Amino acid sequence: MQRSGIHFIYITGIWMFLLLALPSGVHGQDAQSFYQKSTGTNQTAMWILGSWAAGNMLISGIAMGKTERSTRYFHQMNVMWNTVNMGIAAFGLLSQAPEFTSHVPDLVANHRKMENLYLINSGLDILYIAGGAYMVHRSGNSTKRPEMLKGYGQSVMLQGGFLLVFDTALWLIQRDLRLSQTWDLGMLSTPGFSGFQLTLSF
Repeated sequence: MQRSGIHFIYITGIWMFLLLALPSGVHGQDAQSFYQKSTGTNQTAMWILGSWAAGNMLISGIAMGKTERSTRYFHQMNVMWNTVNMGIAAFGLLSQAPEFTSHVPDLVANHRKMENLYLINSGLDILYIAGGAYMVHRSGNSTKRPEMLKGYGQSVMLQGGFLLVFDTALWLIQRDLRLSQTWDLGMLSTPGFSGFQLTLSF
């Protein structure tokens, strides 16, 4: 895919470095700390997505006017695709996070919504990659704008590949954060010899 492979490896390398710097779960933390890590991770994710979008729009925006044929279409789709990514990132950064609640089941339920969203998006990302690969395949036999099919398909594969890594990594990070808790996620209690005994519930 011309320079797209180098482009992908370079920016994904930077992204993975930033992602690994995200705080991981800490055993024994309280509800407030869990909430801050959960929402903070989502905010960092939106900054990463926005940075990816801005980089693509800048690089491909310049390259689009200096290239031709399938390469020009590749950069054109990068700009269009990342206009949407930029909108999603901006919306995520400007939107208010769910209000903090000390009621643990509600706190975990809000966390699970984002966790599940990342997992669902990972499945969609695989479809993007498959769709892009199909477009590239069709370009070899098409008589109607094969260069556009090829360029667009390569771009969709690149963007879908990035999003697959992005969404899967975020799902794993948020899942690990939830599973790392040692406080009672079910808020179940049973009477003990003295006071109450908290019981973990997963």
